[in-house]
Amino acid sequence: MIILIPARIGSKRLKEKNLAPFLERPIIDHAIYKAKQITDADNIFVSSDSRRILTRAEEFGVMAIERAAALADDNATSEDYIADAFQKTGAEKIVQLHTIAPLLKVSTINSFIDRFKRGVADVLLSGIEDRIEVMIDGRPVNFDFNKKTNSQLLTPTQRITWPLTGWRREAFMEGRERHGCGTYYGKCDFFAVGELEAKVIKTAEDLQLCEAMAKSYTGDVWNGY
Repeated sequence: MIILIPARIGSKRLKEKNLAPFLERPIIDHAIYKAKQITDADNIFVSSDSRRILTRAEEFGVMAIERAAALADDNATSEDYIADAFQKTGAEKIVQLHTIAPLLKVSTINSFIDRFKRGVADVLLSGIEDRIEVMIDGRPVNFDFNKKTNSQLLTPTQRITWPLTGWRREAFMEGRERHGCGTYYGKCDFFAVGELEAKVIKTAEDLQLCEAMAKSYTGDVWNGY
């Protein structure tokens, strides 16, 4: 099993997001640092189309996967670089650690990996469990219009925010071959993380908010060597 950190250079809403400073260090550094605290992984890879990012990976002593430009443009999806990583590393399992969830704890990453290794899921997704009324197109998902239920009694919805994801090679590649999509193919399971840990950075405002939270955070967010 490997840990894969995806980090393309392009970003529309926040320019060069993975190199943006967070607590005085590029966002990519925090993800690499945390990955290096995980002992239950065979290797760590950073997948990027940027030589600047790959050089940082190599300086940290982790492996680099140079991603073709076609796997990093606005038309490419995670499907493409995950398949590329499976092919280039030969890994049987990949755990993806997103750089844009900087409030994720090392202990949570360890728990996720343990769950993925011990479980039978082909895909382990992550995000937030919400005990709140949810509708889609005006129709209730987890409640009844004819009955008021206290929030704590509702079936929680599972909001996927992608701080961590696990895939088994065989199911992923089979899904791509049969249906053109391996991301959700096979037996899917869900791993709930804390609301702060699930917060991801997509805009400059997200970055400012996460940094403000990190400065008063009691978790193990990295703040320098």
